[in-house]
Amino acid sequence: MSSRRTLVTGCYGQLGRAVRALAAARGVAGDFDFCDIDTFDMGDAAAYDGVDWDAYGTVINCGAFTAVDAAETPEGRVSCWRANATGPSRSCRRGRRGRPRPAGGRSRPPSGR
Repeated sequence: MSSRRTLVTGCYGQLGRAVRALAAARGVAGDFDFCDIDTFDMGDAAAYDGVDWDAYGTVINCGAFTAVDAAETPEGRVSCWRANATGPSRSCRRGRRGRPRPAGGRSRPPSGR
């Protein structure tokens, strides 16, 4: 069985570019897939159907709406919420599908590894 890949969202932003550079420097970039809003919009529920989630063991979300002044406009507020709240929430819910739940149905915090 091959190891699962890592998906990095927001790859065109400052953090996403840094993650890509680090993966390349460590010689593991071939195990990563990089995307940005132009190919995968985390805020769009339908976009999740086009991804083979079984291929990924890790998702690193580097995407964010960081234009503070624009976020204070009515249109910007919607875009900001979609990128910084709706998208990550959808991603987390999708990542939890098919994973066993502990007794009582509550999730446990990460082990810190």
